[in-house]
Amino acid sequence: MSARPAMSQGLFSGVLYMRERAHYHTMERERAERRVADKELQSTVQSLLQAEKKGRETADHHLNSTLQAGLKEEGKARESADDNMNRALQAGLKEERKARESADDNMNRALQAGLKEEGKARESETA
Repeated sequence: MSARPAMSQGLFSGVLYMRERAHYHTMERERAERRVADKELQSTVQSLLQAEKKGRETADHHLNSTLQAGLKEEGKARESADDNMNRALQAGLKEERKARESADDNMNRALQAGLKEEGKARESETA
């Protein structure tokens, strides 16, 4: 009878060994699957980050283009406003010059007439 318990003991040890071995292989398989899943996840995250970066660069490019166009339009508007203001100033100066010349002409005519009258008065006094 003592042979049987020893044999059953060996059989039990064998079953435990086989269970541990199966468990070890299951864990190894799970680790390998996790590594593959981690690599796939990392690849997906990298792809998403690249797509986001590219999208941000495209948006920045569009924004810069829009800003440049706006600045160009603002520059044109300023130049146009400056041109209009210069034309108005030139026209104003021209009108002012004409008014001064007209006033000077009137004053000269008045002075000439006054001198003429004064000359006539002197002549009549001497005559």
